[in-house]
Amino acid sequence: MKTRRSIIFQLLIWLALGSLAYGLTYKFNTPLENYRYGAASWPRVIILGMVMFAIIQAILDLVELRRHGPLDDMVLGGAADTTPEKTISGVTIHLKRLATFGIPLLFLFMIPRMGYYVSAPFFITAFMLLLGERQLKHLIGTSLLIYCVTLFVFTKLLFVPLPEGTWPGFYEVSSWIIVLLT
Repeated sequence: MKTRRSIIFQLLIWLALGSLAYGLTYKFNTPLENYRYGAASWPRVIILGMVMFAIIQAILDLVELRRHGPLDDMVLGGAADTTPEKTISGVTIHLKRLATFGIPLLFLFMIPRMGYYVSAPFFITAFMLLLGERQLKHLIGTSLLIYCVTLFVFTKLLFVPLPEGTWPGFYEVSSWIIVLLT
């Protein structure tokens, strides 16, 4: 159940993480000859954005709490989904929370082995399935869109090489995709 105390506690955790991350940026805050703001500027912008969104989310949650009273996290959606068959059991919630952290960790583990080019579509699709999307056209379309946008941003705008993978077969597929992009 979301209470005022839990909302403020969550905000404090985000603020602490943001402060810690911002403090760590001083370790690599070196001037760059071709970028006047230095190496730590973009991480700091992202960290400040994260803190800003945490504050906005806390404000919105507090306004919603004041308007409707304590919110139950066990029910999906709004008032239309309050039927008993729409509630989620405690075990299912814990498994979904575990998968919410497990799927990205698995993705991070697989990137150096399979490469970003091969593993990213599977990660995006798996995470969308975890979030509840079941329509095949939305799964494929959204996964493809996110995949293409990230490839475009990293390879064409930022010129950042993405991991190609080391496992046989995956490296060749990644190399083939790189040739298609260039």
